[in-house]
Amino acid sequence: MTAASPILRTLVMYVLSLPVAIVLGYALATPLDLSNLGIFLVVAFILSLPLQLRWHHPLLLLSWNSSALFYLLPGPPHFWLVITALSLTISMARRTMSRTAETNSVSALNWPLILLAVTVLATAQMTGGIRLRSFGSEGAIGGKHYIVILGAIAGYYAISLNRIPPARAKLYTALYLLGGTTVLLGTVPLVLGREFDFLWYLFPVDRVTAIGSDSQWSRFFGVSVAAQFFIAFLFSKYGLSGLFLAGKPWRLAVLILALGLGLFGGYRSVLVRFLLVFAIQFHLEGLFRSRLLLPITIFGCGTAALMVGFAPHLPKQVQRCMTFLPVEVDPIVRVDADYSTRWRLDMWKAVLPEVPRCLLLGKGYAIDRSDLDLSVDPNLAHANQAGNYYAAMISSDFHNGPLSLLLPLGLWGFLAFAWLGGAGLRVLHRNFRYGDPALKTINTYLLAAFSTQLVMFYFVYGSFHTQLAEFLGLLGLSVALNGGACKPAAATKAEDEPPSPLVPVMPRSRSLLGRR
Repeated sequence: MTAASPILRTLVMYVLSLPVAIVLGYALATPLDLSNLGIFLVVAFILSLPLQLRWHHPLLLLSWNSSALFYLLPGPPHFWLVITALSLTISMARRTMSRTAETNSVSALNWPLILLAVTVLATAQMTGGIRLRSFGSEGAIGGKHYIVILGAIAGYYAISLNRIPPARAKLYTALYLLGGTTVLLGTVPLVLGREFDFLWYLFPVDRVTAIGSDSQWSRFFGVSVAAQFFIAFLFSKYGLSGLFLAGKPWRLAVLILALGLGLFGGYRSVLVRFLLVFAIQFHLEGLFRSRLLLPITIFGCGTAALMVGFAPHLPKQVQRCMTFLPVEVDPIVRVDADYSTRWRLDMWKAVLPEVPRCLLLGKGYAIDRSDLDLSVDPNLAHANQAGNYYAAMISSDFHNGPLSLLLPLGLWGFLAFAWLGGAGLRVLHRNFRYGDPALKTINTYLLAAFSTQLVMFYFVYGSFHTQLAEFLGLLGLSVALNGGACKPAAATKAEDEPPSPLVPVMPRSRSLLGRR
């Protein structure tokens, strides 16, 4: 019986592998055919199952902030949406089969997420349903926004359900943040030549550069985004104390270089976001009481004075980032920035009268075919009352956080997200205050980043359907790192200790007391 076992296994392998080899050989005759491409995809998926079962969680964290698209599916969807479906399926299957599996569930976050998901589904149902043009939908389209929102909610659970081992906390955090630097791969064909055009199938070119109003200077979107994620990595790994007080000046030099590259995107929000995260993390680390306060103040004032004095001589992209400050910049840059501001203000004035009509039931994300045709026809779009912001308006791209909630999802969506923001701040603050000391730097950055995101969303720039994944990614990572929402040590000890047995106490009689 023992000698026959290897022979039996060999026969089983031949029986399974030979038909697969025949099918693949037939498909290789026409490899570019869509049906054959689907066969390759299925075979590759089956062969990679062991790797998926082992590495699905770090792969999800790596893809969460990536700009990659999955071109093998209709749409095409973001790569993190595909990995979310895979990772959540594997996690739920493991917890179904194992009774001892731990679950990082935070009820304070579950309820607002449930309300938000119900609001999104109800709005979609009452405003035409979730219709996708990539699946041949006629009439109203625009259902991809619903998919992204619901995928972000599912992604939070896919990230948070799996506890990250403390020994791998820094590695997984680095994967999550540095995954955003993959946007640089879209710039490779522009730098190294058209031989690398195949990268654009995964990293779209429209997310690489943006052209200034005079078409003579470029704003490097990809470089700016990658620099911001790298700065976030430095803040989470070293903290401000590690950057300024560790006696390693190369860290500070790298930070300044990354900030300079980030300003080449020409986005004012880059500088505002950096200053907010820096100020909040500076406060959370308690550095305002340290010897670092005076040097940072002197350094900041000196840098500001140099920027004010040399602003007109800086690159136009950097000048545009400073236009919200009272500094002198190139007139072309000033005109471009003022036009962007007026564009937003005019759109907000146009859509504000619709807010009262959308409070009880939002208009949803459905876009009528005729409206879509109007947005792509420049003559018709300019003839319309909405002018040149018509395309952004019908796609719910209002460049304003509250409007991106109130108009598509109504008051219920606004309240659900406000609840989620408050609950998220509370969970992150508890993890920052009561979490493992080894995770102090990471928890500090997560709280500072989430707080900055909320301020930016409500007061600077916001787009709910695109930024929800950013909010939930930070929350999911914090829950996965800390195993939920941390509690004070005394409360945790009281809950973990078993109740002590009751010891009856006999009352003393008056006679015994009297004898004493």
